[in-house]
Amino acid sequence: MDGYWGFGEHNHGIPLWAHERRANSHRKTFNGTLEWKDGALVEDVKVSTNQSTDFILGNHLSQRKRNKILNGDYVDMFTLLSPTKLTGKGEKKSSFGKRRYRTPRAECTFENWLDAYQVFMGVICVAYPKRSMDLVAYLAHVRRAHMLAGETAALTYENFCRNSFLLPSTQWDLRDPNYWGEDVNPYIEKKNQELAKSGKTEAKRCRQCWEYNRGVCSRPSCKYLHECERCLGNHPASACFKNKQQPFRGGRGYFNNNTRGAPGSSHQGPSNRQ
Repeated sequence: MDGYWGFGEHNHGIPLWAHERRANSHRKTFNGTLEWKDGALVEDVKVSTNQSTDFILGNHLSQRKRNKILNGDYVDMFTLLSPTKLTGKGEKKSSFGKRRYRTPRAECTFENWLDAYQVFMGVICVAYPKRSMDLVAYLAHVRRAHMLAGETAALTYENFCRNSFLLPSTQWDLRDPNYWGEDVNPYIEKKNQELAKSGKTEAKRCRQCWEYNRGVCSRPSCKYLHECERCLGNHPASACFKNKQQPFRGGRGYFNNNTRGAPGSSHQGPSNRQ
């Protein structure tokens, strides 16, 4: 095979910070790498090797922020987006008696989290390519939580998981059963109950006979329920005394409840004169 898939791995140029990270991480274990030789970076990688056409996720971050990610420290995902998505100066916090601003954050939505996680994953993968499969598996777990339980559950699960990843022995590719049970399952049960309830209501509403509620159904064996769509009683909505002031959905055949002299009244009440 030729082209991209034929090479097996596309050799993107990478920035200097990624070269240094790879070298410093592997030189003791693997007795030197392509980037590192005899205690120093080789001449070919003392400068950035990526071209202007190479798109490196995380290049817009500060070196301090990238180091936090690569050191396994906890980072706020919503501070990793490009500056165009960050709004305001953030919340104020007290630091050594002075008032300082927190790092600006993007809005906490699942869409923004996905964008931020791409940056997070890009920074790690360019320095540690072999960790990519674990990060993709982690993304799959969070997306599944979002699909089954919604945005709040997914973001809560994700936040607690990354806190637990401060322990070096934690594996990113495995779903955490404790956090899943505490933060995702309750939302799944609640969502299923709401869907079941709304489904029953909708099914009930669809089975009612509109013509019967207008008082004009003439089918000898009507397949729809003959019950009031307002109170579910055994009478048409046109004869229902519940919420009399509101016309029922059919819009015709209901009683005229206007009082004598009320605007829109088409008839007058009985006279007191003999």
